Amino acid sequence: MTLVDYFDGLACQWSKKYAEGGSMRHRIEAITRPLRDRLSRGSRVLDFGCGSGDTTLALKCAGFSVSGFDISRAMLAAARQRCEGQEIEFVQGEPGEYSRLPFGSGTFRGVVASSVLEYVPNPLAQIAELARILGDNGVLVITVPNPSHWRRRLEGFLQALMKCPLVCRLGYLFSGKGMAYLGYLGLSINRFSLGKWAAILSENGMRAEHVGSDSSAMATIIATKLEDRTATAPFFEGAEHPDPIHWKN
Repeated sequence: MTLVDYFDGLACQWSKKYAEGGSMRHRIEAITRPLRDRLSRGSRVLDFGCGSGDTTLALKCAGFSVSGFDISRAMLAAARQRCEGQEIEFVQGEPGEYSRLPFGSGTFRGVVASSVLEYVPNPLAQIAELARILGDNGVLVITVPNPSHWRRRLEGFLQALMKCPLVCRLGYLFSGKGMAYLGYLGLSINRFSLGKWAAILSENGMRAEHVGSDSSAMATIIATKLEDRTATAPFFEGAEHPDPIHWKN
């Protein structure tokens, strides 16, 4: 199963996760608040991996000039329907060129990548590209799997089991939801420590101001692109960062 196949198959139901009472409803506020707090209304913001457009619409309602980007045609169709009547630009990318974005350098004041970077084939190149299209002092908000959460540890065990040929042959025993979950585990390939994510951002001229999980299976990282790239320094778990940083476990 390819990444596009997986998300195309989920597109018709994806918005339900962001509806009132949905499992991902809380993410909208967690993602939009940092941008509301740091950027002025009218600022250009990219929702990278916009999916069905629920976060995109929330960003638009917050007063930003928003563009949505995704590689899933079905997700983009759902996003356009969800955001009908709104002045939102939606752009489809090619899976093989995921790390290359059709935007000029410094185009955006804010970039959101919610539960996207765990899937990309080259996360270092992808973050470098997000840094390229982000203007100086711009804000990047990403969410990634929190490796310290019990669910993620269990998923790591399951991912290891999935490498066993016998387990793969028994996949037909799972229900539809079970098969979808196995599909997710097979595609969620970047399970880094939060310190490593912060270090990758630092290597690309961005300083992680907030790295936290709030006891959730997903962690939120808020970073600022620095004008003086020499001000960044690699930041790893257990190492002291040269500047104060808000760290939550």
